[in-house]
Amino acid sequence: MEEVIWDRRIALRCRRIRYYQIDDDLELADIGPLTRDYFRRLHQGVESQVAVEGEDARHRIVADLVEREGDSLKPRATKVTTGLLAGAAHLDRSLSRDKRILAVTLQQVWGEAFQAYGAAAYASYEVGAGWAIDPPGQRPVVWDSLLDLHARACRVVSEIQTLQQAGFPSGAEARARSLHELAVVASVLQKSDAELTDRYRAYEEIEHYNDAVQYNENCEALEQAPIPANEMAELKMMSESVAKKWEGIRGSNGWARSILKNPSFNDLEKYADLGHLYPFYRLGNHSVHAGPRASTLQRIEIDGVLHRSPGATVHADFAETAHGALISLQQINAALLGERVGAGADVDSLVAIMAIAGLIEVAGGRLTAAAQAAAEKGWAY
Repeated sequence: MEEVIWDRRIALRCRRIRYYQIDDDLELADIGPLTRDYFRRLHQGVESQVAVEGEDARHRIVADLVEREGDSLKPRATKVTTGLLAGAAHLDRSLSRDKRILAVTLQQVWGEAFQAYGAAAYASYEVGAGWAIDPPGQRPVVWDSLLDLHARACRVVSEIQTLQQAGFPSGAEARARSLHELAVVASVLQKSDAELTDRYRAYEEIEHYNDAVQYNENCEALEQAPIPANEMAELKMMSESVAKKWEGIRGSNGWARSILKNPSFNDLEKYADLGHLYPFYRLGNHSVHAGPRASTLQRIEIDGVLHRSPGATVHADFAETAHGALISLQQINAALLGERVGAGADVDSLVAIMAIAGLIEVAGGRLTAAAQAAAEKGWAY
């Protein structure tokens, strides 16, 4: 297995801050059990028991050990916690300095691209805000639902920019995945009859009850108060009422079962004529889930050596994620425009969307140029 370095400061080779340490005033000598010999003895004890009882017993053996040794370790751990808190302010100042350095460094390469991205995102917000106070007058439930999706999309596209400017490419990819989902649902609702949107809105009752059931099943372990029985009964009644009214609405994406037999998300993509983007959706999944592919994708090679990236970094190609995010936002803009066109939209609405398309095209060009510049600097990803 090839060696992978754990390096929090691979972005700029900033000075390393040793934070997790025990200061002199904590009387290191008093922390006797927190020594290498102590932990070696505990480890040997665990391995000896595992050798006798088998690997399946390891979890129980370790749990027993923690329970047995916990009382002796707690006061010493409290001293360490006190020391960490004492140094937290200095740590925050140091890390803030590193964040500013990284942001300025990214800005030097990606600045113009980020500006164009922000312009397209804000123009979309402006258009949506204007349309929100000027509804088309038909299919109000569809229009209202599309505005909900558009508002969420404007927030997510801003989150993506914030993450990228701070040097977090994986977080941006995860949010871009969510943005694509919003675009798919908006497209499906807009191209279908209003009854589908009624089902979509009603599906909230199914989700709400399922969420409540899961919460009550685990609230004791979470040390939280359960949802009262009368509230659960009301949620159940609403869920069952929806299920009775709308055939086949239970289950994943059940709201779409009137147009698709067993609707997977990929089925919804295809229905929205966005199925060709599924590979990017799958890529975004790796930034959300805990599969092994995700770990490989987030390793960065520098001078032939692989590094893990537990912190912010300049080693990223933000272009594909950012451009894709703007395209998803424009797809939601288009869904809103389509609803307005159906009611006889004014010329200004068409011009606005065409202008945003122009901004997105410019942003795409700048993002591509920035990615090339980043690659020339050796910011491989």
